[in-house]
Amino acid sequence: MAKKIIIGVDEVGAGALAGPLLVCAIAIYGDAPKIQDVTDSKKLTPRKREDLATLIENTILCKSLAYLSPVYIDTINIRRARQDGMEIVINDVIKQLLNKCDIHNISVKIDGTNLDVINDYGLIPEYLIGGDGTEYAISCASILAKVTRDKKMLDYAIEYPQYSFDSNKGYGTKSHIHAIQKFGLSDIHRRTFCYNFIVDENQLGFWN
Repeated sequence: MAKKIIIGVDEVGAGALAGPLLVCAIAIYGDAPKIQDVTDSKKLTPRKREDLATLIENTILCKSLAYLSPVYIDTINIRRARQDGMEIVINDVIKQLLNKCDIHNISVKIDGTNLDVINDYGLIPEYLIGGDGTEYAISCASILAKVTRDKKMLDYAIEYPQYSFDSNKGYGTKSHIHAIQKFGLSDIHRRTFCYNFIVDENQLGFWN
């Protein structure tokens, strides 16, 4: 009997004021041994996430990552960006799997509520609220997405030191909002997310 394969999908950075939205999909066999301590990435320390990410990379069948830029998010809105990112990674992972299994042995599980995500292969996803903490495949995707995006934000912290992206990872902390009000927006800020924090609309750059 052919083995069942689960594709787990999650994203990170949806609520951030700066930096990309990063969507990850991974595939595992349904009966694959579970790595101890794998859970929602938000419940893990940075060091633990990095250690688990290495183990996950060595055990999954395949993965796909999609970066949705701040400009793209500003152009189409965050919901559509999440949908688009999920469709990209799901299609990519399925394509990688088709030389290993039949399409009917693949299931797709997505963290969160229904986003009407479609794919080129007709698979209907299952949406799980809190799935990043309850569904192993989604937890794996959650960890890889978080580790990958955090590393990207550390690079941006060097390029834009005034915003402390190394600590806030682009999210709207009090100090980050203060920096926006003092320095204006960088090229990686989401204009549609930051409008309420700007005192002088000239700071919005290309968006105004």
